[in-house]
Amino acid sequence: MRITSVREITVPLESNVANAFVNFSEHTISLVVLETDVVRNGKPVIGYAFDSIGRFAQGGMLRGLHVDGARMRRNLDLTGRLIVAETVMMGIVPAIGRQHAHDVVYDACRVAIEQGRTLYDVLAGNAQIRERLDDARLRALTDPANYLGAAAHMARAVASSRRDPASA
Repeated sequence: MRITSVREITVPLESNVANAFVNFSEHTISLVVLETDVVRNGKPVIGYAFDSIGRFAQGGMLRGLHVDGARMRRNLDLTGRLIVAETVMMGIVPAIGRQHAHDVVYDACRVAIEQGRTLYDVLAGNAQIRERLDDARLRALTDPANYLGAAAHMARAVASSRRDPASA
């Protein structure tokens, strides 16, 4: 995966808070959007990359960044895919209700940790989940590659509000 475009908006932090060491009114907030060469559903994958409070714009650090997708995937898999627990829960809410979905996923995470299994493996062994979700849906819900949360929406909002400073 390569970053093909970096879009950034940097605004002053509107705060009167200060202490003996830091005056936050001198800081900025940087929102950075990264567009990649990966295409899904006919559109480039866009990520909300950075939201920092600091004295300097952060986008410069990210330009030219190379993401090792295989290594990132291995790192995500080290978690037993527990990182997607909230997404899984929300994905099964329509089938079994919010509180029950919470309880099922909570218990599945506990079992996965105790037994060194993946979240998918534990949920695939749950008869109640298997009755309501086919294997493809369960695999999709437990795949971190499908987990972007609200990142795409936030990234598009920032990207549309500013043009790429590198093209200026």
